[in-house]
Amino acid sequence: MDTPRLSILIPNFNNGRQSAFNEDLNFIEDLIRSLVTTLADDPTSLEIIIADDGSTDDSLATLHKWASRKWPKGWREGTPIFRLIELEHCGILSIVANRL
Repeated sequence: MDTPRLSILIPNFNNGRQSAFNEDLNFIEDLIRSLVTTLADDPTSLEIIIADDGSTDDSLATLHKWASRKWPKGWREGTPIFRLIELEHCGILSIVANRL
């Protein structure tokens, strides 16, 4: 893939099933699934980068599971869906965003 024209940057801290008020929700997994579905056939050259800010719930495990997966179809087929950056927890969104 050429240099991406678009970068989707996602900061994460405890957005998994264990942190939801309703354990039927898994915000980070739902977001990734939505991106894969929405962008699978989109022709835009893009990258997705997710930075985890030292999550203590199950969201980091979810990110690890998805980080090993590849795009299932389209011109990106077989390439990683996103790149994961694991950070020590700092709790300051602007710092995590700058690291992204």
